[in-house]
Amino acid sequence: MLACLAQAQHVGELEKYLPQVFSLLRRVLSDLRAGKVPLPHLLVSQKLSRTLPEYRSPSPAARAAAQLQSVEKILKPGQCVRFIYTLGDPGVHAWDSAEPPVPTSVDVRRYTTLLVRAASTVLQPLGISETALRDRLFDNVVAVPELWSARLPLSNYHPQSIHYSSTTT
Repeated sequence: MLACLAQAQHVGELEKYLPQVFSLLRRVLSDLRAGKVPLPHLLVSQKLSRTLPEYRSPSPAARAAAQLQSVEKILKPGQCVRFIYTLGDPGVHAWDSAEPPVPTSVDVRRYTTLLVRAASTVLQPLGISETALRDRLFDNVVAVPELWSARLPLSNYHPQSIHYSSTTT
């Protein structure tokens, strides 16, 4: 996405590259649904913040670390654990476990959500919200101008004036 948008010679040209960005995102989503994305590209790496017994509600990273602990690979707080989100319980598969993950167990819905969130982070300064992006990608919006009706004109875009807030969903 960034490489596509970087083709713009000035801010006013960014809008012209948005169709390419949407096309790229649709292609990636299609590959994800078809199981064409190599498993190493789906790896998530998270740092453990505490020991396993200290987790009241185990995070995905803690669940993956527990899988590794069961095969005598012990991780300590501050170390990273790599995993893939999977369907069913426990919802993750530790990458460094004895058995490789089953490709059909990949949680495509979870990765779709992660992709849309990441893409919206890139497109938010252009006035494209996560909801608008989701609508555009999943064809819930008829006309592109309606999608961006609430955004500021790109000529008013100044990166230093953007203030980010963190939100959780």
